[in-house]
Amino acid sequence: MVIKHPPMVIYITLLLIVLSQLSCGTFQIIVQDQLPSPASTNTTLPPTTGDTPVFTPAQPSINDVPSLTPIALSESWFSPKISFYIEPDPQKSQRIFPSGTRQIFAIWDYANMKQGNIVRREWYKDAKLFLVQEDRWDFSRYGAQGTIADITIHDFEKGLEKGLFSLRLFINGQEQTLNTLKDQSSFRIIDVNLPLPLKSPDGNLIALVPDPRSLVIQQKNGLQNRVFIGQEIAGLAWFPDNQNIIVSNRDRTKQDISGTAEGIQDELWIIDTNSGLRVRIATPEENLHMPLISPEGRYVAAISGTGRLNACESDLSVVLIELDQDLTRVGIHHLNEFSGFPDYEFSPIPINHPAAPMPGVWQEQNRLSVALKYPCSSGEADGVYLFNLDTWQVDRLR
Repeated sequence: MVIKHPPMVIYITLLLIVLSQLSCGTFQIIVQDQLPSPASTNTTLPPTTGDTPVFTPAQPSINDVPSLTPIALSESWFSPKISFYIEPDPQKSQRIFPSGTRQIFAIWDYANMKQGNIVRREWYKDAKLFLVQEDRWDFSRYGAQGTIADITIHDFEKGLEKGLFSLRLFINGQEQTLNTLKDQSSFRIIDVNLPLPLKSPDGNLIALVPDPRSLVIQQKNGLQNRVFIGQEIAGLAWFPDNQNIIVSNRDRTKQDISGTAEGIQDELWIIDTNSGLRVRIATPEENLHMPLISPEGRYVAAISGTGRLNACESDLSVVLIELDQDLTRVGIHHLNEFSGFPDYEFSPIPINHPAAPMPGVWQEQNRLSVALKYPCSSGEADGVYLFNLDTWQVDRLR
């Protein structure tokens, strides 16, 4: 058999082409890692699936890498900081939750994960291990990097109880939640008394708070309708029309894990229990709570501030929100708008008193009695004061 070789001219021609590409810098060899397809980088949070972990790919932040050495960037990695939520919303991470909360999401980033990695989660309550979960990483499903979005701890029947909860994460036996950052992998549940059932003025409806987030209206025949879902319902008050109700919705996203009142913010909503229409009349920045509606529904008295005391000054006070006939906010009034106060260096703060528990007691349509205390004083001016909203005068009652 005779094998014919290509003419020498063909070899020469191919050699010239290669040399030409090299000299122009256009001949290159590309080595590319196989990454998840663009469809798998959807950052929409999936629905809850109980204890089954759901992983939502997303781009992790390089600032969260637990080591500054370059080698850490090539290793499988979980961010040492874990965020906790009452719902999987990246804007609502918090460290303090009220007792009775039924479900808490734990969310963290991951990167450089590999097929077959063993992922272990250890849950602790008050430093005692109570739950261990271990899974083999499925790279074909979850990819190399993203955000774990639907790991939860829950008690759907009674709600979670008071305690300090911590989550420790491991990849192939190596802990990812560093010892120096344990506070960033923990949250606290504190005892909170939910608002008691509250009847409408005519007694036909009852406002119920079965869990910290839900407001339910019950009719005389027993039928119930959930009209509001918030972050945490801290207070209620019915309007005299027997239809509208005001809700104090508490935001703990800025509260420290220590559990002090610092960082708590409340907002006020008016809810039409017939239509479900909601109108906000006070923002979280105003931080108004403990609403008390005047007899004709024109004013809402409320406490402002957290009670923080700095030397002789406190952010705690009483405010009055003025509403029109449509229950739309038209103004807000502060104590300094009233005349007749004793002359002291520091502003008075509201306190609880048998005759006037906070925020006060409506005596008549436009008259509110409030118990006040003057910080850093002898106490001779402390007592119950009557605020007259017709004359904008204040008189001491006792």
